[in-house]
Amino acid sequence: MLYLLFLLILFYATHSFFASTRIKGIFKNYFPALFKFYRFFYSAFSIILLGYIGWRFYVHHEFHFIFKQQIILHYAGTGMMFLGLILVLWSVFNYSITEFLGIDRLMFRENPAPAKFIVRGMNQYVRHPIYTGLLLFFLGLLLWLPTLMTLMVVLISLIYLDIGMRLEEKKLVAEFGEQYRNYQKEVKKVIPFLY
Repeated sequence: MLYLLFLLILFYATHSFFASTRIKGIFKNYFPALFKFYRFFYSAFSIILLGYIGWRFYVHHEFHFIFKQQIILHYAGTGMMFLGLILVLWSVFNYSITEFLGIDRLMFRENPAPAKFIVRGMNQYVRHPIYTGLLLFFLGLLLWLPTLMTLMVVLISLIYLDIGMRLEEKKLVAEFGEQYRNYQKEVKKVIPFLY
């Protein structure tokens, strides 16, 4: 279990490290010819590592239940995980999958157009719809498989989601300024009308 938790923390740490504006800037300054590959390789690395973590979680799961499994909770958890995944996928495609994965930089030699602040889809209701989907997925996972290992994965993930949102908000305020600050006042972070 410790190895899995280490991998999960490594995944979240590398995600924040490579997503930081400072690291991107350093890479762009020192390796300008390779910068167009940055987002693509960072995304590929993240997907591979996350896939490996999911495989480890599934294959090497330790079944120390924290509460008795009940069929209603199992189905509720399944529904929450499914809804969470749908929300994540919908949100990713709302942003442009090629931009999200870094494929757009590989296809075009010149730099892509600067980002525009656009509010559509789920972003009308929450500022971080991908994190909303992940929140639903992780809470569903805990209901679906209520083990100590699942609880640890969920707790680490929820802590990171909060950290990740704070880092992302800081970056978005720096990029879009007052426009994003107004958006923060009008739209909740991850739970519509609540938080």
